[in-house]
Amino acid sequence: MKAVVIGVTRMTGTSKKNGRPYDMARCLVLQPVQVGGTQETMRSGFGYQTAELDLRTDALPKFSQVKFPVELELITGNEMMFEFPLRDRHGTIPCPH
Repeated sequence: MKAVVIGVTRMTGTSKKNGRPYDMARCLVLQPVQVGGTQETMRSGFGYQTAELDLRTDALPKFSQVKFPVELELITGNEMMFEFPLRDRHGTIPCPH
């Protein structure tokens, strides 16, 4: 799945709800505005909106040298992974391993 990635984030902490620790990463991507709805509600618009996709936390450091936004080929499943080196419209982006 090709996507324009505009950033990545990682959140760690302890849940206030159950006291358990958490560590999660997200990939922020642009997607076309989704229009449609039901008889009661209707969404309309133009352009792009953001979406957050789960990202493996061990992949996060590899983005430290990436210049955003960047178009990437995403490998999705239970957790998102990327093939490195990353490639954008201009060629290979060097990323540390």
